[in-house]
Amino acid sequence: MKRLLSLLSLMVAVPLAGHSQGVQPGVYVNRVFTHSDTVQALHDMYRNGRRWGRVLTALAPVAAGFAAYSYPKTDLGISPWGNQPSGPNGHATAYMIAIPATLTFSLVGVLSWNGNSKKIEQETIRHYEMRLPLSQRIQRRLHRQLESTLLTATPQTGS
Repeated sequence: MKRLLSLLSLMVAVPLAGHSQGVQPGVYVNRVFTHSDTVQALHDMYRNGRRWGRVLTALAPVAAGFAAYSYPKTDLGISPWGNQPSGPNGHATAYMIAIPATLTFSLVGVLSWNGNSKKIEQETIRHYEMRLPLSQRIQRRLHRQLESTLLTATPQTGS
């Protein structure tokens, strides 16, 4: 019992010790992105889109298999052994969730995979290098990608 109380007091005291030290928030550095930073962000943005497309497309057969497994076990509400209604077994709910999930995964996955293809990536980079305007959608995605690059980059300190 004594060990349990000391363990619980340590679990409470250790997180509170970090609050009493007064940690300074990170300094925001106004960073100017270069041409190579923007091109790298475009490559990352399209690569992530292709990756998510592949993941969602791969999940579609899993959801379809789940639906195929759940359908024969779906409770129709009537017991085959009498006139008494049988209780719900959860397979109907699983079936009703798996069918829309299969359709969503297959459609969104293929569209994302196709919409972030290497051909479209190269076309966007070519437009950027020719200083042609990018679409609003690409600008929004690029802005988010550059912000995430800024947040994950280590701050550079000057002398």
